[in-house]
Amino acid sequence: MFPAASSGRFWRRKGIKEIPFQSGWIDSNIVELYSWVMKVTVDIPDADLADICRLTGESREGPAVLRMVADALMMKRREHVARKFVSGEWGVELEGWEADQEAERIANLKLSKVWQS
Repeated sequence: MFPAASSGRFWRRKGIKEIPFQSGWIDSNIVELYSWVMKVTVDIPDADLADICRLTGESREGPAVLRMVADALMMKRREHVARKFVSGEWGVELEGWEADQEAERIANLKLSKVWQS
């Protein structure tokens, strides 16, 4: 599957096609990760890009934008789920929750009386 390391080229199977790598030092996990990434060109003002780098803690622009987009997407997904709970579309039925809370409150009162004596 892999040619000899002395050749300076490694091969990785991608479906039925083999893809050559120029360097033997490329990690196959990195290649697999970026094989599913879509590249997009956007115009971001320099001041905004500097803020993005500062806020994400990344020193390079590409990873900083990627982290900012991932964080914004995660927040939008959370907002979407929270909106479903608030509207009542989704809900949770916790049987016995009130009884457990009352039992815990009574146990805490008894414990506080023991500590006060």
